[in-house]
Amino acid sequence: MTLFLKIGLNGFMILLIFNIINYFQNNAKMENSERETLINFIINLKNREGEKPATRGPAPHTQIDQFPTKTDFSDILHEYIMTFKGVTNGESHIGDGGLRAYFIKNDGNKGFEKKFLVDNEFAHIHRHGSKSLHVALPTEIGQMTDKKGWTENHPLAVMGKIPNTNFMLFGARTEDELEASKVILRISFLHATKQW
Repeated sequence: MTLFLKIGLNGFMILLIFNIINYFQNNAKMENSERETLINFIINLKNREGEKPATRGPAPHTQIDQFPTKTDFSDILHEYIMTFKGVTNGESHIGDGGLRAYFIKNDGNKGFEKKFLVDNEFAHIHRHGSKSLHVALPTEIGQMTDKKGWTENHPLAVMGKIPNTNFMLFGARTEDELEASKVILRISFLHATKQW
């Protein structure tokens, strides 16, 4: 009876370990699949229509033209970001107030760090007319979207005062630009949560 129990428990443990490994492998495949889909989207993303918006800075870094004229997409983006697992929102830890900011659970981050704008804040939406955002992006994604006219490296990042992962994402003016903004925000979230 004891031998049978031992074999049964060992068999159960092997099955349990196998299921745990299988679960993590499937999740890794899903994460890799999402990442590949997002990278392909960025690679195939067309240049943003028109010239890059004018900005001023370095602080505050502000988009000063090409505001949305028909629809304010910032509420849609807010609702979209709030679907990300574990995200909370509140006032930004940086800026001059009036920034709707997004945070992940703080694991001790303080100050400026590559995966965040500051502390555990990975993105914020400006409430002024442009509805532009600041986001922390993986360097290669930031560079690609910058070349295509969707983002601009923060002037303080260019000066080497904050990480070069800090970008302005220009305010969406159309449904197509809204969809591109969602993808860029999703990448920012995955980057912040170490899934990139």
